[in-house]
Amino acid sequence: MEAIHVFLLCITLILFFIRPKFLRKSQTKNLPPGPNGLPIIGNLHQLGPTPHETLSTMAKEFGPLMTVKFGSITTIVASSAETAKEILHTHDQSFANRPIPDSVTTQPHPEGTLAWIPGDQIWRNRRRICSTQMFTSQRLDFLQHFRHKKVHQLVSHINKYKGTPVDIGSLAFATTLNLISNTIFSLDTVDPDFETAPEFKELVWKIMMDAGKPNISDNFPILRWFDLQGVRRHVKGSYTRMHEIFDDIISKRLKHRETDKTTRH
Repeated sequence: MEAIHVFLLCITLILFFIRPKFLRKSQTKNLPPGPNGLPIIGNLHQLGPTPHETLSTMAKEFGPLMTVKFGSITTIVASSAETAKEILHTHDQSFANRPIPDSVTTQPHPEGTLAWIPGDQIWRNRRRICSTQMFTSQRLDFLQHFRHKKVHQLVSHINKYKGTPVDIGSLAFATTLNLISNTIFSLDTVDPDFETAPEFKELVWKIMMDAGKPNISDNFPILRWFDLQGVRRHVKGSYTRMHEIFDDIISKRLKHRETDKTTRH
């Protein structure tokens, strides 16, 4: 394994030093100022255990808009309300897309998501469906009685365990999950006794942890195929299981729709 790592490092070094000089210059043209970095790794070694504090300190020296290099990825950091407004409000269309973490690409059909696809017409159509069909004020008002019902269900479940410890976090998570799934699917994701809540919460937690974990594949896309830290291998099972749950919900919903049609006829 060490030999493989040495081989990859040598290849990376060769690619860095054989790049045409004009290409290296073009990458730094018209970029905001920023701290000097090392070859290959850029400013990764300067981030430390609290990157947000490190970037805040750097911004005091280089200004509210600065350039840092995270491996082979050039990143522009905005650290003031004014620059953030310029990016997120004034020029939001130009900056609508976002880099996709390598772990996210492991999920089945990532192109079918709403969070990670480019901000193009497909994304706008999906957002329009959410705003006009699922999260309208009329639909939310219509489900108000259901929200009251789920809160009462939560309280009743807690009352069964008087005198014994209760994981309020998991129960609140399950209640919120059922509220969302009923808004979208008109079905509960978690059973009334909350027995399936821990599994779903664990799946979401694993996916979030792997997505936020520092991953060398995100800093050096040329190495993604190797999955050196095993992040994709680790998160793949969680994505697969979550999609199995959603597939089951969709199947139940389709069967319920077919039953309604048969009953009406």
